[in-house]
This record gives sequence, structure tokens and C-alpha cells, in this order.
Amino acid sequence: MRILVAILLAAIWSSTSSAACHQHDEFGIKDRVKGGQIDRELCREGYAVGYNEYYKSPIWVAYKITKSSVEGGVGRTTKFKADMDLPEESRATLWDYKYSGYDRGHMAPSATMDFNKNARDESYYLSNMTPQIAGLNQQGWKYLEAFFRDIAIEHKTAYVVTGAIFDGNNRTIGNGVHVPSHLYKVIYIPRTPGNEVMFGFLIPNENFNIKDLKKYQMPVKKIQNRAGLDFFHKLKNSLEKQLEKSRVDYCAIMDVKEPTACE
Repeated sequence: MRILVAILLAAIWSSTSSAACHQHDEFGIKDRVKGGQIDRELCREGYAVGYNEYYKSPIWVAYKITKSSVEGGVGRTTKFKADMDLPEESRATLWDYKYSGYDRGHMAPSATMDFNKNARDESYYLSNMTPQIAGLNQQGWKYLEAFFRDIAIEHKTAYVVTGAIFDGNNRTIGNGVHVPSHLYKVIYIPRTPGNEVMFGFLIPNENFNIKDLKKYQMPVKKIQNRAGLDFFHKLKNSLEKQLEKSRVDYCAIMDVKEPTACE
């Protein structure tokens, strides 16, 4: 009887967890690479992950952010940890990063995931990390993450997809954790019908100053082609095509200019 109750409770928890997770990719992310590059999807409270076991890396991480979710927060932790939901041979470990010279770079940022302790702690799984140059991770990348939080505060809701690209890059650290050549961030802001916005950035895994952000902006269509993915494909087809091709003045959507990204 106890076993049956435990199974039922686990099933209920799994269903609830999955429902909470899939708010983050509710507009869909389609793998367009022949044979597939996503080996498994991981469901977390604050984000969803499309994971590649060969690279030992997330290919994409999607998360929904709202004004309420990014205001306040429970603070950070430093407890990075291997993701035990992955097979041992497919997961990155703390040892892989030790002495590698690379940062453990968040895809779903901890400062965006700290709306409660569980979501914050899950953001420190290594399945949410890629090896990043310190001059990217600790500089421009963190300011770009903050800019997206400012957008969510101003526009109430936004959907973000961020991920890794391995263009001709076979560099690894530790036991086969691949180092991405580029990282991207794409954001969709629903707003009111007819005023939806989508834009993105493709940034090499090298030193990055947020003041240079404009030169890394790229139509979402081109980022999709590089990543082998189709972001937000469940949107109305005509709207999706329009937004993917448009070039947005991303500073003009902010009433109060973010001082680093838009100065």
C-alpha cells in the first residue's frame, strides 16, 4: 500500500513539475538538424533544457520571465553540481571544469531563477552550463541577462531561448565537455496583438563588452539557421515569419534606457 501511495505521489509531482516546466517552451522549439541534436529534454521549475549527450551540453535552454518573477529574489548560492538526472557518461562534473580556465556559464541565469530557493538551486546544475571565457561570462553576458530582466519588468512577460553553437569547434575540457564557439540569446515579447517583438544576439565565446552589443544583433531567422533550431514555431505562421526577419531597435522598446546595453 505504501509503495502504491509513493508511486501515485511521484506521478502527481511529475505531472505538476512537467506542467510548470512547459510554460517555458509553450511556443515550441523544433530541432531542424537531420537525425536530431537533442538527446533529451530536462524539465526544471524555472526553465527547460534541450540537452546533447555528445557535447555534454545544453543546446538550448528556454525560460519564461515575468515582472513578478525577476523582482526581489532569495539571493544566490555557489553550489554548482552535476545533474544526476543524466547518465553518468553523459553529464558534466565539477572535475571537468577544475583547472580548465573556463567559467561555468549559466544558460538560464541564476539571478533570473532566484524567485524561490528550488528554482535558484536547480539553475546551478551543470546541465544548465557551458564552458565560457571569463571575459564573456563575467562581463557582457551578465549585463545582457540583466537587460532581459529589465525588459520583463517593463513589459510584464517575456520568453527567452539561449543556447550554444559548436561551429567547427572540437575543443573540450575535462572528460569530453565541449566548448561552444558561439552563444545566443533570443527573446520574444508578446505585448499587445500587432506589437509583438522578437530579436536576438549571436556572440562568440570570447571577451565581450556590452557596449558592443549592437554589432552582435542578428535577425532571429539567421540565428535559427546557425543553431539548427526553430524558435517559437507554435506562433501563428505569418507572425512568426514576420518577427524572425525583422530587425528591432531593442533600446526603443524600453522607456527607461538600460545604461549599459543602450548607452
